[in-house]
Parts: sequence; C-alpha cells; structure tokens
Amino acid sequence: MGSAFVKPTARQALWDSWDLCEARYMRQHLGFILPHGNYRELLSYKKAKVVFDVTFIFCRRFLTKGDRTIDQMVQAARSGKQNILEGSKASGTSKEMEIKLTNTARTSLEELLDDSRLI
Repeated sequence: MGSAFVKPTARQALWDSWDLCEARYMRQHLGFILPHGNYRELLSYKKAKVVFDVTFIFCRRFLTKGDRTIDQMVQAARSGKQNILEGSKASGTSKEMEIKLTNTARTSLEELLDDSRLI
C-alpha cells in the first residue's frame, strides 16, 4: 500500500547534503567536539563574577554575622557564576545542557536580586 519512505524534495536534499558537508568540515578542521569552554571571555561570566565579589563583600560588611540571608545570597551569587562556567564547558557536547545551565544561572541571579530587595 503506502511506503513509509517519503522522497525528500530537491530543496530538502540540498540542505541535507550541505549539512553533511558542513559536519565533515567541522570534524576535519575543528575536531569532533566543537570549541567550547572559553567562559572567561563571556560578558555574562565577567558580570556574574563581579556580582559574586560584590555580594560577598557586601554581606560580610553590612549584614550581621550568623544571618542565614548571608549564606543564601553568597550561594546564589556563586551558583550563578558557576552555572555559566559549566554551561560554557558543556556547550561543545550538548547545547541542551548549555541552555539548562544558563537558565539555572539566570534563576540563581534572580533569587539573589529578590534577596537583596528584602534587605
């Protein structure tokens, strides 16, 4: 009756052959795993590092010692910075993991923002 195989259109066949050529080029010239992990050059990492440093200094200087808020704020700032770093390193093998870790970094920094508004 009907065949499960559907013949691709000429345009689709052209794109598929282009993808195959691009993949071969990437493997030959860039290696099997794409370049990744240069997190120190990311603007988001640089800003997250500054946020972590400022948060650490602010909490030590202006909040009372033993306050749980200090730990929460410093941990949220560190989590934001570290998840950007890990997402950058994971980008060579999994774009899905990169997106998930970047989103986790965003939510950690939003948590820090909410905590800072409560002070």
